[in-house]
Amino acid sequence: MSEWKEVRLGDVCEIVGGGTPSTKKDEYWNGDISWLTPKDLSNYDKKYIYRGERSITQEGLEKSSAKLLPKGTILFTSRAPIGYVAIAGKEVCTNQGFKSLICKDKAYNQFIYYVMKFKTDDIIKVATGSTFKEISGNGLKSIKIHLPPLLTQKKIADILSVIDEKIETLQNINSTLEEMAKTIFKSWFVDFDITKAKVSGKSDDEIAKEFGINREIIQLFPSEFETSEIGEIPKGWEVRKINEISNIGIGKTPPRKEKECFTTNKNDIKWVSIKDMGNSNMFIFNTNEYLTKEAIKKYNIKIVPKNSVLLSFKLTLGRVSITSEEMVTNEAIAHFIIDNNSITSTEYIYLYLKTFNFDKLGNTSSIARAVNSKVVKNIPILISDNIIIKIFNKITAPIFQNIENNTQQIQTLQQTRDTLLPKLINGEIEVDELDIRGIE
Repeated sequence: MSEWKEVRLGDVCEIVGGGTPSTKKDEYWNGDISWLTPKDLSNYDKKYIYRGERSITQEGLEKSSAKLLPKGTILFTSRAPIGYVAIAGKEVCTNQGFKSLICKDKAYNQFIYYVMKFKTDDIIKVATGSTFKEISGNGLKSIKIHLPPLLTQKKIADILSVIDEKIETLQNINSTLEEMAKTIFKSWFVDFDITKAKVSGKSDDEIAKEFGINREIIQLFPSEFETSEIGEIPKGWEVRKINEISNIGIGKTPPRKEKECFTTNKNDIKWVSIKDMGNSNMFIFNTNEYLTKEAIKKYNIKIVPKNSVLLSFKLTLGRVSITSEEMVTNEAIAHFIIDNNSITSTEYIYLYLKTFNFDKLGNTSSIARAVNSKVVKNIPILISDNIIIKIFNKITAPIFQNIENNTQQIQTLQQTRDTLLPKLINGEIEVDELDIRGIE
């Protein structure tokens, strides 16, 4: 630590604001320059970002306060929500919701990136504004950090980067696996590719070659369609209400005035919110709040078993997750419990809801996309031949298990990183003595 120095961010980084071209000028928009807003970093869990939802033209850049930021710039959201951080993977622009940091010679951008992630709570304390909090450029410049020599900065960043890269690799694998399962489900139960191929006169051998499945499975699919309440479906299949093939329940929220009901104690029961679902992928492991066992008993809140499907249906309609352990949820979330005797499975229900068009259900709220619990319970669900569903379950169950295992590993890696981060940034660990070969 003798070589570490206390400096201010403004001493080692240039702080740059953003800007927005006039939205009335069409010629300023949809160009080749990525233009980011804080929304683009919401739920963004990768270190580098390359593009957002929108882009601007060179003319839009030149005729606004937007600035072209070089690759490697640290992007930090300075308006509500404060504290999203990423590194520009290429030249980008941002709106006014950012204060971006361009590192000078003595600072390594990846080290400063991790500092910003670690010091978010301290940075928020210097925010000003009564209605909407904001970090000013001067406020960010004043933040004090401990800065080691450049070589040590790189070593620290390299250690944390190894963990982040492993996390990102697992996330990419999970995305690929989930897409595989969705593709099979959509082909079999949404697009009816095999039945369509049969109707068109293709032979079983041609269909097997086209879709990569054996002839025995193909022979189980009908070779004609019939009309149903949801349109044309393979003959012999049926449409049922989702509450007929799964046990559906709705969560609860104890009165907020009873603060003793809500905790952050990990010995209590995880209480899922829509925000928690948004922060998760297929399997939900983490929640911001817990409920005590006493609160659950007092308010008769249903405990949702492991491997149940969750669906948000109020305020935000259509988020779908699977519980990784026993949990409880708030009243905006329905849960689908699939018992061992069900003709479907967790995998089937999850993929059905992920591909379901919720617009068909209408809207029971004037302020957001939402439906009521009765509508949820009456969601129509397509049921095929039992043998087909069993084969589908046999194919997809290992995929889901791999995703769950990878997600558990991601949780462990994130905990390791978040434990190491403050110790490394504050110089509490000698980086030359740290062994991360097991992570690699």
